[in-house]
Amino acid sequence: MLSPNFTVFRHANPIEYEGTYPLPEAQKDRFMLKITMKTPERAEELSLRTTMTKEAPETLLANGAVQAVIRAEDLVVLREQLGLIVMRDELIAYLVDIVRATRQNESVLGAPAQGPRSHS
Repeated sequence: MLSPNFTVFRHANPIEYEGTYPLPEAQKDRFMLKITMKTPERAEELSLRTTMTKEAPETLLANGAVQAVIRAEDLVVLREQLGLIVMRDELIAYLVDIVRATRQNESVLGAPAQGPRSHS
């Protein structure tokens, strides 16, 4: 059995890349969000290349360069504390309405407002 702290992050390459295939419909509902990333600028790619060729990520981990910021036991306590927070349904609905309104607001979008967008 997996730890409750286990999380899966998945990436999808564009279909034009060899060896990639669209997700079947039965799997599309398993993801809470989709983040579209732009292709990095040349300088960003050069910086990434420099960073990644100094030391492999596995070496950095083995050398202790990456340190945990929270213990697994603390996550259990924090999750329990989250369950104690009480929010009225009206407040949750209000917050959702604010978030939804930003998707239609020209000043937030930086471009003319558009209709609903597909997330498929």
